[in-house]
Amino acid sequence: MVQILMLLLIFLLGAGLLFLANRFLGKAGLYSFIVFCIILANYQAYATFALGGITIVPSICLSVLMFIGLLVCFNRYGKNSAMTYFVICIVAACATQIMGIFINILAEITVDWATIKVALASIIATTASTLVLLLLVAQFKKNGKDNYLTTYLALAITVFVDAIVFIFIVNVSVMPFGELCVDIFHNWWQKLIVAALGTFALWLISRYQGSESKELK
Repeated sequence: MVQILMLLLIFLLGAGLLFLANRFLGKAGLYSFIVFCIILANYQAYATFALGGITIVPSICLSVLMFIGLLVCFNRYGKNSAMTYFVICIVAACATQIMGIFINILAEITVDWATIKVALASIIATTASTLVLLLLVAQFKKNGKDNYLTTYLALAITVFVDAIVFIFIVNVSVMPFGELCVDIFHNWWQKLIVAALGTFALWLISRYQGSESKELK
């Protein structure tokens, strides 16, 4: 229960930042937000903190917020802007990982295969999951099935792809298959909770934008 409450708190802080970035800076704010999430999530990939024996992983919220930002961009500014968001996401992921390895080299920290594997896993997982979300949302909109249920379904599939790709690449050679599946499922259910909150946040944003448009009229 404590873990869920902490995930909720971290999500609310991130969602508030996303809303403010979009509200005052528009597309530029969303593009800046994705860079912020990518940098922080990559450098916090294994960062945890304990509270009452419960382990909290902040990067779980950050990765889901990255997907929420894509949905906001798609819904408000269209497919072309969402594609730009996707490209920025991939460039930021690659740049962050390369910079991390470069800093390790400068600091004379050994860069072994495990380090490179984590970097590759992060880039591949980010690319695959974001592309899946982009394609799913575009398909739902094309078929006229764009609603909050399909939005959550798209997020659920996306976070599953994100979890399975990253964890599988990093741990497949060092972890028994059973433990690997448990780790993937544990990561996925936490992201499902954040995805549900994200879907609700999208509904709130759309209601706010709708009322704002009526006031302007």
